[in-house]
Amino acid sequence: QGDKGGCSGKWLQCPAAPVPPTPEPPADAGRCCFHMTECPAGLTIDNEVPGCVEVSNYCSLHAESCTAPQNKEGGCDGTNTGTANVFCKVGNGTSLLQEAKAERRLEKKVSDDTVEQCCYDSCGQCNPPDHSWCNSQDVCER
Repeated sequence: QGDKGGCSGKWLQCPAAPVPPTPEPPADAGRCCFHMTECPAGLTIDNEVPGCVEVSNYCSLHAESCTAPQNKEGGCDGTNTGTANVFCKVGNGTSLLQEAKAERRLEKKVSDDTVEQCCYDSCGQCNPPDHSWCNSQDVCER
């Protein structure tokens, strides 16, 4: 890094990379939420909600696993009642992470086909426009 935490780069307008489409989760994707009787309001594919595990967690793979008592093979309900968990469908929902990344890309766009970013000598040798540190002209050129 450069002086005073800079990046020792050049702030350039470069051709924007095409944004690949974000794959949608299966329509039956869901999240297992523990010690609840109904799905929390505002639950999405990837937001943090206390008591709810990620879509990729074993207990979220199937509604049956989520709600089955833990003393049965494959069950996730630690109370062993089969009534303490709820499976919440989130398939085809919008991911908060996807929304945030799309907003950052839009903020950095200069036109439909160029983007401002911190580069080292030339376009093609750059940090991504939404880089966690070198994402402004001031920091880039220090």
